Amino acid sequence: MAMTKPREALPEELASVVHVSPQAISLAARELERLQLVMRVPDAEDRRRAWIELTDAGRQKLAQESAAGQGWLDRAITERLTTEERKALEAVIPILRKLGSEASVD
Repeated sequence: MAMTKPREALPEELASVVHVSPQAISLAARELERLQLVMRVPDAEDRRRAWIELTDAGRQKLAQESAAGQGWLDRAITERLTTEERKALEAVIPILRKLGSEASVD
């Protein structure tokens, strides 16, 4: 199941992507909504469904967390891996991307 927009998704779509139950997504969404990081938007065609959408604060937090994670990874690769290990990592990245793109289609 593909997510419709990068900024909104149905709970069952999120559950499928992160491999947890829709109930777990619902609980997490409730807490994120309390923190004003997401909001629920009623479906225009089916009132029983609600989309989970990032708020501006949620998008900002996601960008911050992504940047922090990327910074950590960059430092770890540079500081902890040998030149040979970095070359091996560079060789495997295209394979990982291929696997990631195949997984997102499921």
